[in-house]
Amino acid sequence: MTATAIRIGFHAPVTGAAAIPSTSFQRGIQVYFDDVNKRGGIHGRKVEVFFEDDQFRPDVAVAKCKDLAETKKVFMIFGGAGSDQIEACARYAASAGVPYMSAGVQQASKNGSLGDLNTYYAATLTYEQQAPIVARIAKQVASGKKVTLRVADNSSLDGYFQAQGSALASALGGSYVNPGGSGRIPKNTQGGDALDVGTKICNSGAGVVVWNASPSSLLNVSASMPCTVIFVGPGLSNGLNIVANAGCPKLNNARFLSPFPGMDVMRKNDAFMRAYAARNGGAAPDDIAASVYASEALLGQILMATGKSLDRQSFLSTIARQRVFKNGIFPPTNFRSRFGGTAMWHLRADCGKREYVTEGLVSP
Repeated sequence: MTATAIRIGFHAPVTGAAAIPSTSFQRGIQVYFDDVNKRGGIHGRKVEVFFEDDQFRPDVAVAKCKDLAETKKVFMIFGGAGSDQIEACARYAASAGVPYMSAGVQQASKNGSLGDLNTYYAATLTYEQQAPIVARIAKQVASGKKVTLRVADNSSLDGYFQAQGSALASALGGSYVNPGGSGRIPKNTQGGDALDVGTKICNSGAGVVVWNASPSSLLNVSASMPCTVIFVGPGLSNGLNIVANAGCPKLNNARFLSPFPGMDVMRKNDAFMRAYAARNGGAAPDDIAASVYASEALLGQILMATGKSLDRQSFLSTIARQRVFKNGIFPPTNFRSRFGGTAMWHLRADCGKREYVTEGLVSP
């Protein structure tokens, strides 16, 4: 940071098992801050955003975040998606004294709680906080059918797996099919593994599957299944339109939570639509661009609230002091702790439109 500029880093998986096209992130980065910069910036400072592909690998994520902090000299870093990568970068950032924010992922892993990191904040509900909402939606859409659970076998998701299983058992009673060891699946499920996972789901007799694994795993497994189920899960990446478009009709009526509403809502956001078109030659945005825009908007609010005397400590102190930030896209925050989420958007896959449509805001 200088007297005239603020640099922000942003990372997400656009290669690897993520099914998120790089052009969408590249087109979405800087859209919000371009508009801010045209109006004078943040207290006279122009904001520049640098994006890195973490390749869905924690080791790469750390290397990219280190480059953002030490070479590009960013003021802070935002993690867009990928639980393992976000945790890895958050832990590096804490060791380097760099503010780090992300959409909500796991609260804790074998390495300890993310809430213990003194530079970390989650802007939306964590997976564990989303578990009772997911259980409630699963019960609603099951209509008496059995419900089972599948979660990637990353150790970072152990806490979520336990929380989600408990929430489903409490909400559904005997309708919950406890998956036992079959409930954990490879982080990148493909080929024979995908067929095996899909077959076991069909053999379980479940009509609803609560799912927390990568988009590519979801697409591979659903394509392999001879039966039809409804997938339900926490946010955010499985609720992207690229997943619905590639996965329909198998994903019809899937329900996933998201920090931001679907494009049926975002297309009505005139500021977003204008800013995106201005930066991208009149092109229409997608929901990945909407997620980046919402993230930048939240950071812009915090930077503005911190004031002209900006440094890393004052930025972090502003989050803890003000707590509530509302930008009309992300649900309002309430940073009573490092986990500031209050609600999520409930999205439903409409295969007639080949996209997710917005059902509304839901809270624990």
